[in-house]
Amino acid sequence: MRTATASATVPLEVSPWQRLLGVYVRWSSRNPWLASVLPFVPVVVAWAAIAKSGLFPPVFLPGPVEVIQKFGTLMPTSFAASSTFVPLGAATLLPSIVRLTTGVSLNGRALRR
Repeated sequence: MRTATASATVPLEVSPWQRLLGVYVRWSSRNPWLASVLPFVPVVVAWAAIAKSGLFPPVFLPGPVEVIQKFGTLMPTSFAASSTFVPLGAATLLPSIVRLTTGVSLNGRALRR
């Protein structure tokens, strides 16, 4: 018959990546928006670094700051002043309301079955 022996607990070594993942999980559980935003940070940083390095001409790969600036200048002049476009709110609001009510009604029917 075997007897139980007391074994010494050995502390587990935690790698820096596991610590970083633990910090991310704790922060994202407290702030859910962080889990949505944080994955895009490395992508935008890489985009800015590649654009800044000059590897590609700015015509083909502008930096994120230039894109945001250009969007800010084009948005009021292109869409609002153009006679070919209906104002953005009226053009998208009604179809969106129709889609939303259709989806909710179809989902409600599926749940009742």
